[in-house]
Amino acid sequence: YLKIIGDENKRLAHQVEKVLQIAVLDESKSKLEFKNIHLHSILNDSVDIIKFQIEKKGGLINKNFVASKDKIFGDKMHLINVFNNLLDNANKYSKKNPIISLSTYNTNHSITVEVQDQGVGMKKSITKKIFDKFYREPKGNIHNVKGFGLGLSYVKSMIKEHNAAIFVKSRIDKGTMFQLKFKLSNEKQ
Repeated sequence: YLKIIGDENKRLAHQVEKVLQIAVLDESKSKLEFKNIHLHSILNDSVDIIKFQIEKKGGLINKNFVASKDKIFGDKMHLINVFNNLLDNANKYSKKNPIISLSTYNTNHSITVEVQDQGVGMKKSITKKIFDKFYREPKGNIHNVKGFGLGLSYVKSMIKEHNAAIFVKSRIDKGTMFQLKFKLSNEKQ
């Protein structure tokens, strides 16, 4: 019982932190600390944070960083939170032994990051709503996934703050892919 209470306490603390982050963004368009950063470093930090949870379910993360240029102008802490949210969702909405792919590639003057799972997927009508604050798929609890529908709203607002773009493609029982496109920094790689 103590372990269950401890786990729930951690989960609620995490959710409160998300609510506070979103509230700060809504109120003051929070002052983000933008610097030239290497996106591959951010992605590796996110993988290190979530890797244990994925391995605990018997899964793995495949990294395929093809992008030769990965320097962007961004806020390290918030970007780590963005990718933690996406990787955590990929893990939570996967069946047993999740296989998650994390890829990067360059096009023109940008870097694209793809987070792909082989999980339960979503209908197209649902993918249009997932970035809304507090949105939860009506049948979401059948997969024993807890949450308040704040993670992807936070992701969307952070991507907007970074003048980046996010797209989602999903198919029921085939999985979901989030695609994030960032402008490269003008500073030399």
